[in-house]
Amino acid sequence: MKVIVDTSTLISLARIGELHRLVRIGKGLVAPEVVYHEAVVEGEKKGITDATIIKGYFSNHSIRMEKVDKVSWDNLRRRLSKVVERGDHAILALATQEKAYEIITDDEGLAKIAISLGFKVTASPDLLLEALKNKDIGFDEFENGIRNLVIENRLSSRVAEIYIIEGKSYEKK
Repeated sequence: MKVIVDTSTLISLARIGELHRLVRIGKGLVAPEVVYHEAVVEGEKKGITDATIIKGYFSNHSIRMEKVDKVSWDNLRRRLSKVVERGDHAILALATQEKAYEIITDDEGLAKIAISLGFKVTASPDLLLEALKNKDIGFDEFENGIRNLVIENRLSSRVAEIYIIEGKSYEKK
């Protein structure tokens, strides 16, 4: 089962030291070339350490990079009623091309479009919540991860509080 990951998620998870949460997906984790370019190439040019961490995940094949073919690109353009950013278009086109089940994104606009196209959407806080549910992490680690997403400007404090409330329900189980 293929899962497509976008730049926002890679950056969010790298910034809080939780990129390894994507490993649960195994060999099915795929990203379009534009994601690699945004997260790694542009990041390294700017001297951002997250870029090197993300590059390692591509290098060890935890994340496979794929090229979006022209047919998938053009078919998606015809399906969408509005123009989307190049990176978002690549994510959606690759998801269609690879017959992906899920898109992992922290971008709300991309998430809405992906859902409308029939994809399951997961965000970074959902991965942390899943780890808590599966007892891979305790509540304190979960809460710390959520709060770090807020500190890193990757999640609003209002949404973070909702996740923390939900997380507390799993702490008691």
